[in-house]
Amino acid sequence: MLLFLFNSGANSGAATAPTVEAGGPYSATKDVATALDATVVAGTDPTPTFLWTIVSGGTGTFSDNSIEDPTFTPDQSSGYTLKLTITPSDTGAVFDTCVLVNASAGDAMLMRRRRRAA
Repeated sequence: MLLFLFNSGANSGAATAPTVEAGGPYSATKDVATALDATVVAGTDPTPTFLWTIVSGGTGTFSDNSIEDPTFTPDQSSGYTLKLTITPSDTGAVFDTCVLVNASAGDAMLMRRRRRAA
């Protein structure tokens, strides 16, 4: 007698990528720390790496660019686009962008967020 055992569960053993939303738009003022509030849903890797970067708008400082919800302090009055990249060990990286608008100038420019695989 030959017996085969198998797991019929859907996607058993398959790696699942995390999902990420960088949040925003955020209202920011030059030289004032702005709290970023991202939402990350873990995939199959429980400890992916986080990386916040500046895409456009000038320079500034993250309190810690390797955590989910740092603060960002812009050093210019222009609007910024920031990017949060999540890199798990078992699937490809994913990212989302967010926008900081200039609160002091009443800047109403809202840019579309984009979620993509990196």
